[in-house]
Amino acid sequence: MATSSPPSPLQVLAEFSFERILSQDARSKTAAILGSSNKVPTILHLERLPLDGIELAAVSSRLEGPRLTDSNDIYAWLLADLVPSPTHPSLKIYSISPATEAHIKKYSTQKRALVRETPEVYARIVDPFVRGQDPGRIQWVYNILMGKKEVDRVVFKDGDEVKGFVLLPDSKWDGKNVETLYLQTIVNDRSIRSLRDLRAKHLPLLKNIRDKILTVVPSKFPDVSAHELRLYIHYQPSYYHLHVHVTNLSFESPGQQVGQAHLLDDVIDNIEVIDRDYYAKRTLVYALGTESPLFGRLVAEGGEGVLCAASG
Repeated sequence: MATSSPPSPLQVLAEFSFERILSQDARSKTAAILGSSNKVPTILHLERLPLDGIELAAVSSRLEGPRLTDSNDIYAWLLADLVPSPTHPSLKIYSISPATEAHIKKYSTQKRALVRETPEVYARIVDPFVRGQDPGRIQWVYNILMGKKEVDRVVFKDGDEVKGFVLLPDSKWDGKNVETLYLQTIVNDRSIRSLRDLRAKHLPLLKNIRDKILTVVPSKFPDVSAHELRLYIHYQPSYYHLHVHVTNLSFESPGQQVGQAHLLDDVIDNIEVIDRDYYAKRTLVYALGTESPLFGRLVAEGGEGVLCAASG
C-alpha cells in the first residue's frame, strides 16, 4: 500500500492549532508555541524581524492607523501597524513537525544549572550519552553535506574530506540584514562530534575554517569586514556534529554567554600552544537546562557534574 507524502511546511502552518506557549523572550523578540498540525505535535518558533534600510526609508508610507499615546513639548509617543509587504516580511517562522518530547523540552522555558564537567565525568556520563544519540536526529546535517537539501542556501563549500566544510546561513538570520548576520559552518568530518573531540590533528581543519571564513564572508557580504566577525564553538552544542558559529560582532545572539561560547582563535591557541589534547584534559563549566536529557543523566548517575543549585 502506498504511503501518503508528508504535508508541506505551508500545509503544516495552515493546519496549525494552538495549544500553549512554550517560551517568550522580549529581548530577542521571539516566542515558541506548541500545537498540532495534521494531528501531530508541532512547534512554531516565531521571531520579529528588524527593519532594514529600505523599509526605514519608506516607513511613513507603510504606517497604518497611527495613534497618539502621549506627548510632552517636542516629544510624542505613538503606536502604529506596518502594512504587510511581500518583499519585507515582518515575521520569521521556524516549524518542527512532528515535534518530539525532546523538542518540546528544548523550546520550553526552564530553569538552568551550572555543570562542572571534569574529564572523568565526561568519560563516564557525557560521552556514553552522546554516543547513544539517535543518528537520525542529525540526518538533516548529512543532507546538507551531501548536497541533498538547502543547496541554494550554501554560501561557500570546501569539499576536502579532512579540512573541508559547508557554510550557510543559520536559521536565526533573516538573510538580509548584515547587522544581525549569523552563519554556520558544518565540517565534512563526521567523526568530530564536539569541542571535546578536538586534538592537534584537527588544527589544519580549524585554521582552514578561520582563514577561509575571514576571506569569504566579507567578499560575499561587503558591508561586514573580517575584523567584525565572531567565530565560536558551543559546548554543549545543540547537535553533536562539529559546527562553528559566525556572527557579526554587533549582533548579541543567544548562546554567546561565558562558558557556552568558545572563540575559535582561543580553541586553536589552546591546542597548539598549551596542550595538543587540551579539550580531553580540561574541566569545562557550562549551563544546562534542568529539563534537558543530559542534565537528567548527570543527576541520575551521581550528579557530581552539578556545581550549584538550579536558578532561573
